[in-house]
Amino acid sequence: TPCVVSGPRGLARGSVCNLSANGVYITLDPLPALGEAVIVAFRLPGGDDLFERAAVVAWINPDGPGRVRALPPGCGLRFANLSEPDRERLARLIQEFLGQLPRGAA
Repeated sequence: TPCVVSGPRGLARGSVCNLSANGVYITLDPLPALGEAVIVAFRLPGGDDLFERAAVVAWINPDGPGRVRALPPGCGLRFANLSEPDRERLARLIQEFLGQLPRGAA
């Protein structure tokens, strides 16, 4: 899913690779700095509204020898001050997705 990140360095476009109830892993170039406060915006699967929330860069996975190979270069964003209804909404969305996977694939 395409995303837009806004922070001290301006706007950057990227892609959502992984979503949890606590944060999101995105590909982005250039990568923000560890600990940087940002706003991330993307559309949730099956929804038309824009999910735009504050987040903090929790970890970075830059291209290079130390990169976690299972993921493309990018960064993990931890949602900041996410409301309980938002957290529950994300948890439901993830459970629905997992329920659609073939047995044993999750």
